Order: sequence, then structure tokens, then C-alpha cells
Amino acid sequence: MTALKEHIIRHIEENGPISLADYMGMCLYTEDEGYYMHGMPFGKDGDFITAPELTPLFGEMLGLWVAATWQQMGAPESFCLVEFGPGRGTLYTDMLRAIGKALPQCLNALEGHLVDISPNLRQHQQTTLQGALPTIKWHSSIADVPFNKPTIVIGNELLDAFPVEQYEQVDGKYYQRLVTTENDTLKLTRADEPSEVESLAEVTEQSPAMENFLAELRDHLERAPQAAALLIDYGSEKAIAGETLQALRKHKYEGIFDTPGQADLTWHIPFKRVCDILGDTHSVVTDMALFLTEIGYNIRAEQALRAARTPEEKEHIEATSHRLIDPNQMGAHFKVLGWCSDNLKQLQGFQHCYADSE
Repeated sequence: MTALKEHIIRHIEENGPISLADYMGMCLYTEDEGYYMHGMPFGKDGDFITAPELTPLFGEMLGLWVAATWQQMGAPESFCLVEFGPGRGTLYTDMLRAIGKALPQCLNALEGHLVDISPNLRQHQQTTLQGALPTIKWHSSIADVPFNKPTIVIGNELLDAFPVEQYEQVDGKYYQRLVTTENDTLKLTRADEPSEVESLAEVTEQSPAMENFLAELRDHLERAPQAAALLIDYGSEKAIAGETLQALRKHKYEGIFDTPGQADLTWHIPFKRVCDILGDTHSVVTDMALFLTEIGYNIRAEQALRAARTPEEKEHIEATSHRLIDPNQMGAHFKVLGWCSDNLKQLQGFQHCYADSE
């Protein structure tokens, strides 16, 4: 039994059942023992691999997207590039490198901001990004980020780290799922009284924490002189029916109560709800494969293949590109949401979305 699991059991025994979102929050963010508060979860030696950890080409292409968006903004003398949940800083590093090579004046105008709740991960990021920019500022909350100049926001696999609630339908009414104890272990139970939930599914998921963050992000973006954002995550453009919460450890799935604090807890993002909060008139969503293809990923991958020095390097480029683009892998399972303020034109990577809406 992990120390955190023992702590959660004692907490429930003393205070009563807790919500699933509270349980997820304790598993991920308890000081010193929470999943994101210690160790390094990313990469081959961690529990999962994100797109930036697969290949630097992913971050390079997002960097070129940032540079193109900066040009759309009129190439302001100063702008903020903000990443929420930067992991160990791999994506931000790759973006900066690509921006510097393609458009040095964009890099010179760039003011770096990274937002992460974890002191442990912030330390890794500071090591990774040492010397990358004259000044990079770290924040623990969106409230600390200045939006007083043109701003571009990046969030890769950010939203699925917000705690989620589940509601179970019984006789036409929805009851919140709670976490309780039995024989010194954890299990699900239901609240005694029903909740007001609109759904047709047997089980439905909601994340008040994610929705509050998105509402705050929207307000900040709308106050900025110009703003654009990319949010990339596993999910669906349509409303999601059923439960998707899962635990991942050492690249394998396990029960959500097996090893609290040692496994990542994640869920599938309902991008329709995300658009509802951020504003449908500002937001577009597409498959990651379509987005990457439209911004030139395949062309960049072909260049990398021609420059490959060994068969192993070539094989790696082919395999990682296939994983990112293939609709049966990350290509269609991951979605990309683009947001832009009224004073910006259509964002690169979403032209097919704008064409479909005309």
C-alpha cells in the first residue's frame, strides 16, 4: 500500500466519503506524495509518453505555428508565449529552437511564461530551459500570468489533468459517485441524494475544476490586446457518453485505486463543452492529424528522413510520425482546439474548419 493510499483511507475513515474529483486531486497534487509532485512521469522511463517526448518535430511544428501567429498579429515588438503544464520543458525548448531558426526577430520579441503547480516539475523545467531566453518567468497559477500584451497560449495534455466527477444514473436520476473504504481498501459508492445533471448516459463525467480554469482563461484571453491559444488533448468533439477515467502506470493501465500517487489519472476531454465555455465563435476543433498535416508536419518529416544518418534514426522518424498522424493512433484520438481573438484572422492549421463553417 502506498503512503498516499494509507493517508486517503485514514482521511475517509475520519471524515466520510469523498468525491471522485477530490480523490483524483489528492492522488495527483498532494504535497510530496501526489503523482505530479514527485518524480518524473514523462518519457520512456516514466508512465506515459506525450507527443513532444516522442519526437522534437512535434514541438518544432508548434514553434513554427507560434511564429506564423505572431506574424498574423502584426509582428508586435513584444508578446507572451505561455505554456500551461509544461512537463519537463521539452515542448517549450523545441518551440523556441524552431522559432529562433525560422524567425529570429520573433524569438527576440518573445517573453516566456510557464505555469505549473508542481515545484518538482518547475525545477526540471528550469534545468531544461536554462539559457534558452534572457528571461523566463514561472507561475503556479493563471492569475499570476500577465495578459497585458499580445499573448499566445499552449496547453498540451493539460485539460485531462483536472479532477473529474462522475454521476451514475439510477431510476432516471443521477447520483454522484463517491470514494469510500471497505476492509482497509478503497471503493466506489453513491451519494444518498440525487444531483441535478443533464445527460442521457448511464454514467456521465463533469469537471468543475477544468470548467473554472477555462472560464478564467477565456476572460484573460479576451482582455489581452490580441490572443491565440492551442489546447491539445485526448478526447472527442462530441459529447462523451460513459466513464473514461483511467489510471496509467509504467505504460500500462491499472485500477484507479491500485497505487494512488504512483499512477497517472486521466480522462477523455469533451471538446464540445470546452468550446461552449471558451466561446463557439472564437473556437475551432480538429483532429491532431489534420492540424499537423495542414501546418506542414509531413513536409518537415520528409526533410528529417532525408537528413537521417542511420537506418535506426530513419526508422524512429517514420515510427513516431506514423504514431502522431495515424487516425488509429494519436492522429484522430487527439484533438486540437484553436482559439483566437476577434482582431485576428483565421488560424493556421484550421482552414478546413473555417471552410466547413462558411
